[in-house]
Formats: sequence, C-alpha cells, structure tokens
Amino acid sequence: QITFFSKRAAHFFTTLITEIIASREQNGITRPDMIHLLMEARKGRLNFDKTIEETEFRVIERVADRNEEKRKKEQLTDMDITAQALVFFLAGFDSVSSLMCFMAHELAINADIQE
Repeated sequence: QITFFSKRAAHFFTTLITEIIASREQNGITRPDMIHLLMEARKGRLNFDKTIEETEFRVIERVADRNEEKRKKEQLTDMDITAQALVFFLAGFDSVSSLMCFMAHELAINADIQE
C-alpha cells in the first residue's frame, strides 16, 4: 500500500477534522468555510442545481439524470471531509510556497526595492 503521509500525520489530520466536526455539531457552530459546506451536504441541506445549458451534447443531461439516484444514496463520511480538507491544505501550501520563493528571488535580484 502506497501512502503519501506517515501514519502519524494521517492520524493527526483525521483526529483534527473529526474533532472539529464533532465540536461544530455539538455547539451549533457555523463558519463560512469548506468544512461547513461539506457538513451541510452530508445533512442533505445543499441542493444540486439541475439547470443544464442546452447544448448539442444531450449525453451530459442523461448521465446527470442517471447518476442522480446514485448521488442521493451516497453520504459523505468524516473520512471524505478529512480528505477534502487535506486537499485544500496542500493546494494552499503549494501556491503560498511558490509565491514566497518568487518573492525571495525578486528581492534578491532587485536589492534597491528592499528599502
């Protein structure tokens, strides 16, 4: 089995997100973030927008209708929410680290703007 993280790191993120979800549910905490949206989706409070633009590819609509029943039966687990939170964390980490490297490079080349 190939893993991207050590068991310790995976346990940390899983425990962290599980505790956040439990705390929010017990205390009725609402925050404008992705975890809240995923919790609302799990409870069925988010609606799927069925408006599909008319195109010559009617297959899209048929596939969407066929998968609607499947979507209704699936429910997000804490592990699904943890995985999504981890993807957001890593995506943000990569873009910020790239920005910091570029900024350091520009400051090193243009010493006059450091003042």
